[in-house]
Amino acid sequence: MLDKTQSLRWSELTITSQKLTHHFDLSIADLDISLDDYEHDTKKLTFEFTNTMPSMLTEISELNLKKTATQHSKNPKSGRRINGSLLIDKMGTLELVPCYPEKPLVIGLCEKLELCPQSETQVFVISIANLILTKNKNILHTWNILETPKKTLYGDPTTGIISYTLQEELIVHEHAAIKIAQLCPLCVIHPLHIINKTDKSMPIKELLVNFSQLSIYEHNGILTSESIRYEYNSDSIQILTEQQPKHKNSIVIQKPVKSEPSLVLQGLQFFKNMVGF
Repeated sequence: MLDKTQSLRWSELTITSQKLTHHFDLSIADLDISLDDYEHDTKKLTFEFTNTMPSMLTEISELNLKKTATQHSKNPKSGRRINGSLLIDKMGTLELVPCYPEKPLVIGLCEKLELCPQSETQVFVISIANLILTKNKNILHTWNILETPKKTLYGDPTTGIISYTLQEELIVHEHAAIKIAQLCPLCVIHPLHIINKTDKSMPIKELLVNFSQLSIYEHNGILTSESIRYEYNSDSIQILTEQQPKHKNSIVIQKPVKSEPSLVLQGLQFFKNMVGF
């Protein structure tokens, strides 16, 4: 289980794994893991995360950080090891920023969600945020990003967010999603409000998420996005954001890039693609 203080950003963690509890301050934790190897296996990822991180703690100076960032920016391909590191702001002088794709992504669902006619539901999916650490315009990626194998409606695949949920299924209860997010501070919970306004059952296999238009909030170490509303009609689908009730001490991690908060997509072909007809 992970506990985080209000004042520090992921710099004080208490992680309990089996019968061992590790409490530590850190500036950099080299996870040295590749998510591709785990095929999005939540339990295995969590095990590696909680058991590996305490033994791999090292200190890093600001000078070394700038040097590493410069090298990585000149030759990103040589920095795959860097992408497996979780950089933490220990002194409060650096800034952790979630970095999401500019284009919408398609999240594939391994378990089919089928809605009855004229019905609605709320479920949750969890994505892994790709974090960047910024200091004096230097950018250093801090998580091993995945490339979705699917093409978006806007063309080529976009990198940045895992193409399936961590559990490869929809999460029905919010407390279950929170429990998973507590194990990994890079998880973002996405509440989904799905409405079927048609007179037919609606099998849903894929969902489009426009991350750049979402506000992301942090509360007690848990990252949560605005609720995403999917409204299916007979010949179109409307996708917008819904304001979530914010906790008193929640912090805004990301504000929408665009001024308009909604994304409306029309078209019968898009509708057929989304629902798998």
